[in-house]
This record gives sequence, C-alpha cells and structure tokens, in this order.
Amino acid sequence: MTPLFVPGTKGKANYSDANFQLLGKIIEIVTHKPYAENCREFITRPLGLTKTYLYQDTTDKTPKTLYYKNNELKIPQAMTSFGADGGMVSTSTDMLIFIEAFFTGKLFPKEYINELQEWNKIFFQ
Repeated sequence: MTPLFVPGTKGKANYSDANFQLLGKIIEIVTHKPYAENCREFITRPLGLTKTYLYQDTTDKTPKTLYYKNNELKIPQAMTSFGADGGMVSTSTDMLIFIEAFFTGKLFPKEYINELQEWNKIFFQ
C-alpha cells in the first residue's frame, strides 16, 4: 500500500485500529486463550455483564438490525471479523456498569487512571 501522506506532514493524521488488533493478538499469545475468552474471564463475568459479548456468530441477530435508508445492512461477517478493534456487543446498562468499574478500580488499580489521562497531541504547533 502506498502511504496517504509523508510521515510528519503538518496537519495530517489517519486513524487505524492496528494497535488494537496487535494488542488483541498479544493478549492471545501471552494467555494462550482466544481474545473472547479473555474478555469473559477478566471483564464480563467478574462484572456480571450478562448482555455483553464478543460478536462471533454469523447467524447472531440479537443486536438490532442496522439500516441505511430502507435497506437492511447485513453485517454479520464484518462483525465476526472484528475482535479487539471493535467486535464487542453490549447494552447501555452493561456499558454503565463497565464505565463505573473502569473508573472506580474494579478492573485495575485506580491509580492507573491518571496515567490514562495523559494526552499526546497528534498535531504539533
């Protein structure tokens, strides 16, 4: 693939999920378990998130069907291809439980929150 622009070009950035994909693979290699199993073991089960899961079944119609204008979008193959980069399905109730756990130290030490709030600028002036 050719680059979209020369690295370091002022005012240019391009989003990519590559780091999330790499992190998911690292988790699988280190734990010797699939990413979905790690999510269940360390996040959804301990927090009691009963309506949150990694989308893996191409016949799963549980999430509401998405539409573009009047056309149903058939996205099961796309959804099952996502992993650490966006394949999670949840409800607003489960997401609120997750957010509270994230910020109150139920998933990792609360002290880490300060480190997560260090922002790196994309564009330097």
